[in-house]
Amino acid sequence: MISKRKEQAEIIRQLIIAGCMNVGEAVAWADSIINIDENPDEEIIAISLSSSKPKVEVTSLLHKVNGEYNSVDIIRKSMVEIHKVLVKEPIRGYEIAKWLIQLAESGELPEEEFYSEPYGILD
Repeated sequence: MISKRKEQAEIIRQLIIAGCMNVGEAVAWADSIINIDENPDEEIIAISLSSSKPKVEVTSLLHKVNGEYNSVDIIRKSMVEIHKVLVKEPIRGYEIAKWLIQLAESGELPEEEFYSEPYGILD
């Protein structure tokens, strides 16, 4: 069963990797869960305490949040949020393009769903 919390964690993870969200925003998200959940998962608590941790460590914790998710849906939802950032700050286009290529190269951007466009995006 798809977990809304896991989906949120994965979208936040992708936004941090793309440079469109920062660690502080992930910490605020975890804090908001702790405020409403009497028994938050270990990973949520760890994220809440990670304001001084490197991005890579926080994205790893976000990926470890319990639950199932559909990776294609996560990428699509992340792209919607990233598009909003790009409209406001077009200068971030290169950084976002690098994120798309990284996704494609890591297999997180399945070619059967997204085709091969990301590979030519920096041209």
